[in-house]
Amino acid sequence: MVFIKKYRTFRGAFNGIKSEWQLAHQLLAIPVWTPLRALSSYSINTEKIGRALHQVSDSIFVCLSPFSGQYFADDHGPFLTGVMWAVDQGAARRAIYQDVEADSGALAVVPHLFLPGGCSATFEALLNKLIMMDTAGCQVAAKFRRGDRAFINRMIDSRAGRYFFRGESGLLDVPYAAIRNLTA
Repeated sequence: MVFIKKYRTFRGAFNGIKSEWQLAHQLLAIPVWTPLRALSSYSINTEKIGRALHQVSDSIFVCLSPFSGQYFADDHGPFLTGVMWAVDQGAARRAIYQDVEADSGALAVVPHLFLPGGCSATFEALLNKLIMMDTAGCQVAAKFRRGDRAFINRMIDSRAGRYFFRGESGLLDVPYAAIRNLTA
């Protein structure tokens, strides 16, 4: 059985009522290495999922690092490094923490805000677009869990962001999660 997620206006995780896409747009304008605690000045609250991930709304998350662009931990951290869209919290946990069992397998349409240059949301289209956009290229990898060798995901990684796919192969697979890296 496949579930298609419908989006709605999110209430509760931040002050006021905004659509998730207004919120994502606001988050993407924040510079990389901004301390997480600075989100309160934007009237944005988060819920901690883990050390590297906080949930902002139903399908918008912020990715964090304990480092501020340095090679040592900073007392002012954690720091924002990216904004993630995921079908739901379980999908985000699968992408970041390899928690396959938390993922419901639900599908949703990837918001255009998370796609490079108006690209369609398939593995093949994303890979071709990212190769054309980034002179340094991009990397395609598959992750398997160490202990039981369970397949975690297939991923396209570039300077612009990362795209996570549930299928081990397939050019028409669509992402279940996407991260846009923040810039300075």
